[in-house]
Amino acid sequence: MPRHTSRRTRTVLATALAAATATATATVSTSAQADDSAQADDSAQPSAGSRVFGSGGGELDFPGYAGDPVTFTIRGRTTEEGNPLSVRGTFDVTHTRPDGSPYAEFSGSLDCMWAAGDVAVATGVIDEFDLPGLPGVDLGGRRVGFTIDDGGRHDRIGWSWAVAGFEKDVPMCTSTAPFFEIEHGMFDVRD
Repeated sequence: MPRHTSRRTRTVLATALAAATATATATVSTSAQADDSAQADDSAQPSAGSRVFGSGGGELDFPGYAGDPVTFTIRGRTTEEGNPLSVRGTFDVTHTRPDGSPYAEFSGSLDCMWAAGDVAVATGVIDEFDLPGLPGVDLGGRRVGFTIDDGGRHDRIGWSWAVAGFEKDVPMCTSTAPFFEIEHGMFDVRD
């Protein structure tokens, strides 16, 4: 995946991306580096803080994106009890078209995570992206948010760009309601 770090805003394309991605849930693959850092955090602080681990997705039903598969992977742990800014972890989002062609893929590092019961809100900054479905859009450095509801066999997720687009960063530890029911995969939230 090409690496981009520019912060320029492309209003029209970002709005189109927000609408498209909002309707498309992304397929996410966790990097080995995320696995290593999450495992290191697990062994260093086995009982400290909150954690969210998992991958899940399904098919979008948004206009223009109906049937597009999306997958989210989120792996994070706070290292200090009660401190959402002590999070270590990553996120990955993948959105493909029904024919399997890539539409959008991006990943980054978590910068805040708060869990209560079976629900967690996490934010992170995008540091890598590939957007064949939205050429010219630059997501480098943008903060996005996720809300994960660990409902046992009925997990749900929400993502900030479904409502707010990518025009502005979301504040740390904020996102939408978990509006999308996961069709495959699962998330584990522990507070």
